[in-house]
Amino acid sequence: KPIKTIGTHTVAVKLHDSITGHVSVETVAAN
Repeated sequence: KPIKTIGTHTVAVKLHDSITGHVSVETVAAN
């Protein structure tokens, strides 16, 4: 279970970074 938990957390972080990066790009493009 610990490994699965860490894996899920990593995916969540990567997903968050991906969304944050996308939003940042959209903001820069809008400006």
